[in-house]
Amino acid sequence: MTLSSPENIAFSKARGHASAAVLTKAIVITGHRGFLGTAVTEHFAVKPYATVGVGIADSARASASACAIEYEIELPDTRFDKVIQEVQPAALIHCAGTADVAASFRDPPTDYRRNVEATAFVLESLRRYAPRCHFVLLSSAAVYGNPRHLPVSETARCIPISPYGCHKLIGEQIVDEYVSEHGLKAAVLRIFSAYGNGLRRQIVYDLCRKLYDDSQHVVQLFGSGEESRDFIHANDIAAAVEHVVSEQLAGVYNLACGIETTIAELAGRLRELSGRKAEIEFTGKSRAGDPHRWQADIGKLTATGFKPMVTLDDGLNSYLNWYQKLN
Repeated sequence: MTLSSPENIAFSKARGHASAAVLTKAIVITGHRGFLGTAVTEHFAVKPYATVGVGIADSARASASACAIEYEIELPDTRFDKVIQEVQPAALIHCAGTADVAASFRDPPTDYRRNVEATAFVLESLRRYAPRCHFVLLSSAAVYGNPRHLPVSETARCIPISPYGCHKLIGEQIVDEYVSEHGLKAAVLRIFSAYGNGLRRQIVYDLCRKLYDDSQHVVQLFGSGEESRDFIHANDIAAAVEHVVSEQLAGVYNLACGIETTIAELAGRLRELSGRKAEIEFTGKSRAGDPHRWQADIGKLTATGFKPMVTLDDGLNSYLNWYQKLN
């Protein structure tokens, strides 16, 4: 793919919507075709930025990208350096990486490469070719493992319980290194339980898949049902990323709604909203890497002016509509 200048990229997407000075602000989004990458890309595509996507499609079912221009590059790859040199982004949103705890147990080296090595590579590219770029890492609450106290704050001790959580934490430590040693500006968002239209994995998708299977009169789920998560919709995550970029925030922030929801409660709400009749049972067996309870202290981020807007019921209703159209 031929590289274009930031000005050409901007005007190909947004001519007439803002001044030329504003439109030359390029935002690079790695992993732009993944679940969260897609949400971030679609959010920024209607803003006065030039969106530049770097990544590969997760599957043949991946949706078309909303980026002004995109590069099919799986990180780490030295071709990425050329993109950074020519685009000179104002910000880089690092969405690339894995998001599968179970897979990280099966294949730790691949998880390490995609989360740790890719993050280090991107940071080094910025240090060399765009040192004033604002770096935003989408990390995970998996770095906390099983918190000792709830709600868990950013100052809590991080004791991950999966290779995925360990690798996300190492990525954060590399960010710290580039901030302290090289003066890069960076923000880390520790995302709790993300969900939203387009997600084809994890608990909300798994529940829908089982509830809509007419051959199953009983839906079985791992655990006791008392396990809890703090759910955050992808639209709120994308809005938070824009907030971080526009406010030039730095440091580590929890990204969630600050509300603890048990898996039993989630299952009951999905069954009620969907109108399905299957009974829900819990096996009592836990899976490696699954935390027991999660609830985030989101005070640090909300103090900067950001507030999640999507309620769980609204988000689940939207997801159900998407899922029914999918099937």
